[in-house]
Amino acid sequence: MTVADVALFGDPDRVVPNLSVWASPAALLAFTYRGEHVAAMRRRRQWFRPLGAASVALWWVADGERPSFAEAHRRLELLRRAGPTPEAFGLRRVFPA
Repeated sequence: MTVADVALFGDPDRVVPNLSVWASPAALLAFTYRGEHVAAMRRRRQWFRPLGAASVALWWVADGERPSFAEAHRRLELLRRAGPTPEAFGLRRVFPA
């Protein structure tokens, strides 16, 4: 990740972008809300302020594809602008691959 990657999402001193690839939404949910990570999720309001807009965008990628921060930013902006679509969605409304 470069400074330019971080800057896409706003002030680099206030934003911490995270980009990861998961096998399925179920695997992402299991990691996020079960096991050791759930303790961090419970404390996230101590470290982060709510953005007032979508902060997570999901989309399907081909096996072996490695998405860029620029692509993540584009998808997040699409989700914020248009709501959930097959191109960008959240965990509450998942579109098929």
